[in-house]
Amino acid sequence: AFVLRDASDVADWELRWFAPTGGEVQLCGHATLASGHVLLGRDGGQRVTFRTRRAGLLEVRRDGATYALALPLIPVEPADWPEVVALLGAQPQGVWRHRDGYNLFLFADEAAVRALAPDMAGLARLGPDHQFICTAPGSAGGTASDVVSRVFVPGIGIPEDAVTGSAQQR
Repeated sequence: AFVLRDASDVADWELRWFAPTGGEVQLCGHATLASGHVLLGRDGGQRVTFRTRRAGLLEVRRDGATYALALPLIPVEPADWPEVVALLGAQPQGVWRHRDGYNLFLFADEAAVRALAPDMAGLARLGPDHQFICTAPGSAGGTASDVVSRVFVPGIGIPEDAVTGSAQQR
């Protein structure tokens, strides 16, 4: 993450994120939260705002002893994308997409998500702006979690991103 004073007076700072391979990322919640933590710790105050190039205006604010992070809602629409379903190697129950590259694939169960072995080279050829979020309800016998997700972003050199918080929106 890189921050620089915002010259537009829209926010306190401009914020941009880059993958380890150098490609710019549309949104990175963890790096936004870390940037807010550093700036609030250094400068004080109750909140800090960030203007981003592709995710809009973001905010990190103090919430007692912790922080609250405001991220944009990314609405998705039902879609068909048989080419990507083939690259994922398993048939989801549903597919939803957003014009900015957030692609959601709902599978029947946790085992189906865990068993995925996508064609990463094929997914990467679709470009750097695509994030493939594969999810299913959790199973009490497996992880005892409400939801299981795997996120693939091979177009920016991240075959599987284990910490993509933006995939967890409701």
